[in-house]
Amino acid sequence: MNKNSFEKSRGVPLNVSVIIDGFNVYHFLKKDKSKKWLNYMELSRKILPNYNIKSVKYFTAQSTWNPKKTHRHNIYLRALQDAGVEVIMGKFQQKTKKVILDNKFGNLKVSFFNKTFFGCLHQGFTAEEKQTDVAIGVEMYRAAASDEIDIIALISGDTDFIPAIEAIKQDFPDKKLFVFIPAYPKQYKIPPTLRKLIGASNCRFLKNKIINKCIFPFSYILKDGSILKCPPEWR
Repeated sequence: MNKNSFEKSRGVPLNVSVIIDGFNVYHFLKKDKSKKWLNYMELSRKILPNYNIKSVKYFTAQSTWNPKKTHRHNIYLRALQDAGVEVIMGKFQQKTKKVILDNKFGNLKVSFFNKTFFGCLHQGFTAEEKQTDVAIGVEMYRAAASDEIDIIALISGDTDFIPAIEAIKQDFPDKKLFVFIPAYPKQYKIPPTLRKLIGASNCRFLKNKIINKCIFPFSYILKDGSILKCPPEWR
């Protein structure tokens, strides 16, 4: 009898590794600023209530070009870590890019341009997140290979992870996968390949009503008794 069937027969909850694509979720949810203060440990418990949350891993990267944003991000990462979320940092790589600026794009957040001459070709620098997708794919595979993990739950709307899911299903056919997509059904079409790989019922959209129940308090008390306050820009 394998571990999965043993646990099912004994009624012991299966162990889940939750893996979060931080930037993908951020871009889906950023229009609602309060969701930037999201407690992923609580969210994991809400969306997987009948399972044992063995680990929650949040993949992100730290910006360096905007000190205020970096400060807000650091506050948030402290809150996540205090809640039991493991934060795994990637990095940004500076890249030279030529663009034609207009009034709409004259205030690019990750570029350094002369904003005066709109409509002209400018050379500047953009920052691109590097290696995070690869790191997430590797972590998914490691979780599948672990005897301690029965289920992998990915929170992301990025289809780049389909090859990793294919490899897991081929090498570990007994392992179950969930994909939670941080978008409205009208905004996002689930790829047929993904539905076929893990089953349509295991491709799920994160519901607003659940997300709204998982926001950190504006004044979050850490385990050491100190208090982290939600940045005013996120309220």
